[in-house]
Amino acid sequence: MRNIRVIFTLLVAVLFGSTFVSVGAAKPRSIRVPVDLAGSTILLPVRINDSGPLWFILDSGANSCVLNRKLADDLRLQPVSEIQGSGAGRGPVSFPSYRTQDVKFRIASVSFRCDHVLSVDLSNQPSIIGHRVDGILGSDFISQFVIEVDYKRRLVWLHDPERFRYRGNGEVVPLTFERRIPYVEAEITVPGQLPSRRKLLIDSGSQDAVDDDLLLKSTGSLRKVTGGVGLGQTYEVSLGALSVFQLGRFTFKDVPSVAPGVALIGSEILRRFRTYYDYKRQRMILEPNRHLNDPFPTQ
Repeated sequence: MRNIRVIFTLLVAVLFGSTFVSVGAAKPRSIRVPVDLAGSTILLPVRINDSGPLWFILDSGANSCVLNRKLADDLRLQPVSEIQGSGAGRGPVSFPSYRTQDVKFRIASVSFRCDHVLSVDLSNQPSIIGHRVDGILGSDFISQFVIEVDYKRRLVWLHDPERFRYRGNGEVVPLTFERRIPYVEAEITVPGQLPSRRKLLIDSGSQDAVDDDLLLKSTGSLRKVTGGVGLGQTYEVSLGALSVFQLGRFTFKDVPSVAPGVALIGSEILRRFRTYYDYKRQRMILEPNRHLNDPFPTQ
C-alpha cells in the first residue's frame, strides 16, 4: 500500500565473512553517476558481464548484491547454493547464490565484484515503486567506495575511500555494523512516553521515514494497515506518528512510523540530505538540502 510508505526494504540476513574485492584498473578518485529516483528510492545504472543497461536499487539495508531471478536466468548464471534470508515481509525468503567470479558489475567506468551474489524474484517491484528493478546493490558494493548521494540533483558519486577527504560541515553520524549492515543511535519520542535512545538500521531501500516498535507504546492515534510490502509475506501493522525524532543535530516532528517490524531510518528521512556512506571510517555524513523541512506524506 503506497499510502503507508511501506514500499521496499531488503534485509538479507545471511552470515558470511566479508572481503570486498575491486577488479579492473585502479579506482579513479571519484566517478559521477546520474541516477533515477522512484519516489525516494535511488536506482543506479548498472551493466553485468556483457548485458545492456540495467537498474539497481542502492540499498544500505541489504548486505549482498541481488539480481532479479529472471536476469540471472537471462545471464545463464548457475546457482551453487541456496541461502535463507528475509525481506520486508514475514517468513523466510530463498536466495540462490552464485559464484562471484561469474558476475562482473560495471557502473560508468568502474568495474567491481560483490563477495555475495544472490537472486530473488523482483517482478513485483514495478507495481510497488513504479520503476523497473533489475537488482539491488547492498553493502558488498557500498563498502568498496565512499558513496555520496545528492537526491536533489539525482546524482551519486563513487569516491575512492583511500583518497577521500571530507571537508564539509555536515553532521558526522557514527555507524555500527551487524551482518555487514549499518546502524545508528537516535532519539525517539512517542506520545505519552519519555524520549528513548534507539538503534536503527540505515535503510536507503525503504521509502519509510522512521519505523520502531516503540510506536506501539504510543498514546496517540494508531490504525491497522497492511505492512511488509516487498519480499516475504504481508502482515498487519500499526500506523501512527512519532512526536519527535532526533538524529544528530537534526530534529523532526510528527514523523510517520509503522510497527512492528524492522527498526529503521528510511529514505523519506535520507532524501532531506546530501548523504555520504563512508563504511571504511564507520560513519555517515548528513548535509541538509532544501527538502529538510518538507512536510511528511499524509498517512
